[in-house]
Amino acid sequence: MLPLVALHGLASTSDEWDEFARSLPPAWEFIAFDQLAHGSAAEMTGDLSREAHVAHVVSQIRRHAATPCVLVGQSMGAHTAMLVAAHHPQLVSALVLIEGGVGGEGPEATTDVIAWVRTLVDDQGEPRFDAVALARAIQAVHAQQFWEDWEQVSCPTLIVRAQHSFIANEEHERMAGRPGTRVALVAESGHDIHLARPEPLARIVIDFLREAIAA
Repeated sequence: MLPLVALHGLASTSDEWDEFARSLPPAWEFIAFDQLAHGSAAEMTGDLSREAHVAHVVSQIRRHAATPCVLVGQSMGAHTAMLVAAHHPQLVSALVLIEGGVGGEGPEATTDVIAWVRTLVDDQGEPRFDAVALARAIQAVHAQQFWEDWEQVSCPTLIVRAQHSFIANEEHERMAGRPGTRVALVAESGHDIHLARPEPLARIVIDFLREAIAA
């Protein structure tokens, strides 16, 4: 059984992976959990540094998944997944980064993202997420580029890029220069590929992992 652990992005929850998970082979063990300051972990807002996110994921992997596992992340979750693979290589056999990059977009990107987060409300008009906490979390991603961490990743890696990507093409091209890395494009897709195109995304991931495992 292939263990696959999925990390959601900012202002999301683990259940956003449901359609994607249903498109995977039934023999694969799929594990998803809420990230710090989100969903069932909404009260975990003390330390929201990149290191804290990595430590949280590492603890969840060790608790719930056989290792090494395949680690999949989308957006901010992809950034966290990259750092986990870089600093805990014994836990990760393969890495899938969906609409993720090395970060460093700057404070204006944080302002824009949090303005969007504040528009997300539930049926009663209440905020779905703690915008202040999420600002602290994403600010750490936007504050600097993590190229040195990216170069430390040693496992086979798939970068999945949307046709209308949030990530600069030049950034993904540079990332693709690391040995063992490939890039796949999902047509007719935006940043949330796992929501809009779960089946094509699953096929791309399945093909990559079957080849990576066979190698």
